[in-house]
Amino acid sequence: MEGVAEGVPIIAITEALDPDGVREVLQLHVDDWIPKPVAAKPLIEACERAIETRRLTKKKGGGADCYTFLPASGGVGATTLAIETAFLLSRKNRSFQSSCLIDLNFQAGSIPDHLDLRPNLQFEELGTSPDRLDRQLLEVMLSKHETGLAVLATEHHLLDPMDVDPDIIGQILQLVSSEFDTLVIDLPNAWLPFSENVLLGSNKVFIITEMTVPGIRRARALLDTVHERFEGDVNPQVIVNKYDRALFGNTLTKKDAAELFGKQFAGFVGLNQKLVKEAIDRGVSLYEINRRNKIDKQLSKMLFE
Repeated sequence: MEGVAEGVPIIAITEALDPDGVREVLQLHVDDWIPKPVAAKPLIEACERAIETRRLTKKKGGGADCYTFLPASGGVGATTLAIETAFLLSRKNRSFQSSCLIDLNFQAGSIPDHLDLRPNLQFEELGTSPDRLDRQLLEVMLSKHETGLAVLATEHHLLDPMDVDPDIIGQILQLVSSEFDTLVIDLPNAWLPFSENVLLGSNKVFIITEMTVPGIRRARALLDTVHERFEGDVNPQVIVNKYDRALFGNTLTKKDAAELFGKQFAGFVGLNQKLVKEAIDRGVSLYEINRRNKIDKQLSKMLFE
């Protein structure tokens, strides 16, 4: 245990022990102890518990870092920013396998379409027996991008989000959090039964809007609603997406947005329809097309600085 096996989960299997023997085993700091004879099932369960305990212990804070994107209205580009955030965080962590992108917009979500993936999350398999949800089933329900990035999404046109048990969503997110270091969640703009728990469990929440008068008003109203509802437990930041000064003339200025949102204003992400369209058509990140694109630079500043 102090040599080649340092850091490896240890399970002791012995004959029945007297109190002194039990004390000696505990002093060795083994992960578990099983008396002989032992059957296969309890041994496998003990191994799984030991591995999971070591995995959680290694994580700072005991869970994944969670970034949630909440659109103020439809069509503001929250999905594009969520996808790009997952790629940016994965590259920063030098591990695409440690991140999971989650589409909770069950009716209009488009993450699988953007990344050319088949969604595998099947709620009907969990509805009658949520106890089936474990690491093996989760692995089946994940879709994998060519980079190794995991995506959790369902067939949106087949599912009414109000029919989804929020407890099942909580179980799924808890399990995913134990398996990955980073989660990026794309929420719908409609308030659903599970929205509150998702926001409370997030490290960072971004409200996404556009630089239009209705868009800015909706973002301000949503920001105020979150503050009133959570009383400071959730502190979102506002991103104005698809910004192009040439399109708006003198109607709204950057100063207007900065003054309206104050400290909750994260910044602007510029409009580049050609780049975003090509990335969607090819199912890749913006970085794969243009490593120096401004969207990545602007988003990285909000995420990392």
